[in-house]
Amino acid sequence: MQAATRYSSSIALEVKMADRGLSFSSAVVLILTVSFTSCANQARMVGADSSSSKPSLVFYALEQYYNVTGSEYTNVLSAREGSDLLAMNFGDLALTEQVLRTGPNMSDPVVGNSPAFYYKNKKARSYTVHKLITLSTEKYNGTFVMSCVFQSLNDFTSSNEFAIAGGTGSFRDVGGYATVTLVSRAADHKWYKYEVFLTACRRYHLSFN
Repeated sequence: MQAATRYSSSIALEVKMADRGLSFSSAVVLILTVSFTSCANQARMVGADSSSSKPSLVFYALEQYYNVTGSEYTNVLSAREGSDLLAMNFGDLALTEQVLRTGPNMSDPVVGNSPAFYYKNKKARSYTVHKLITLSTEKYNGTFVMSCVFQSLNDFTSSNEFAIAGGTGSFRDVGGYATVTLVSRAADHKWYKYEVFLTACRRYHLSFN
């Protein structure tokens, strides 16, 4: 990985204050030191391609709503505020935890899991989703957070984007976004494809002296 480039600057501000007849004989000097690190393509550390058109990571998740096949649920409504049992209402909260695989089949290798929660927003047909992606493979070992607001829980399209802000392990300081697409559906489950695009990181440091 290329060496990080560091920048620093100092700004000295002299402030003379007077309030209600009280004066200060000495100036108050505020030294603000701002330094930040621009990481040279941190995404390379986690296997990202330098081209923005190629995803850094691709994995699949199974959403299991019903227990028709004997599988465990991956999506449950944990708190209900309204009386409408046929739809989510503002204040309702749901919890999910999906197993992540390399392909859209139960026989495909497991690469991690994604505990998450989502809730109904005040705006009609608007939902907020927060996911913690945990990957554990020979190449990757870490977590990153994904969040988004979308209009429908039924079908994801490639226009549904998650924002990525930071992570741990192999994904420290990464940013970027992920797209989610509905791959297949049946009476009791759905398969989703996640394409993750990681970007360079930037570290900021503020100090007041």
